[in-house]
Amino acid sequence: MPNLSLTSSISAVLKSLKALIASFTPGEHPLGKLVDILTRQQQQNQPHLLFIDQFEETFTLCQDDEERKAFIRLVTQEVKNTGGESRIILTIRGDFLNRCADYIEIITLINRIPPT
Repeated sequence: MPNLSLTSSISAVLKSLKALIASFTPGEHPLGKLVDILTRQQQQNQPHLLFIDQFEETFTLCQDDEERKAFIRLVTQEVKNTGGESRIILTIRGDFLNRCADYIEIITLINRIPPT
């Protein structure tokens, strides 16, 4: 069960920093969702936080491997975008970390920024 008090506190701090916050679960078609959110956030020209919850859905619900690869590639590009003021937080069940090993972009990020 998520810690709602902590979530509320983080949300309040980010709002006070005028950061735009968006969250979603990948579902069957994660790429379209991500593109839509990033487009909206970038048009706002403000710092933004993207929270991707249940990243394991990328492997369980998205059946199109090309879409999965493109989604992962876009997530990693956004994380590496040093010119932007965006931040991404993603959650994944521990028993799905091994599935990331098939995608060099995401495993490189995991190895660079260890899971907590």
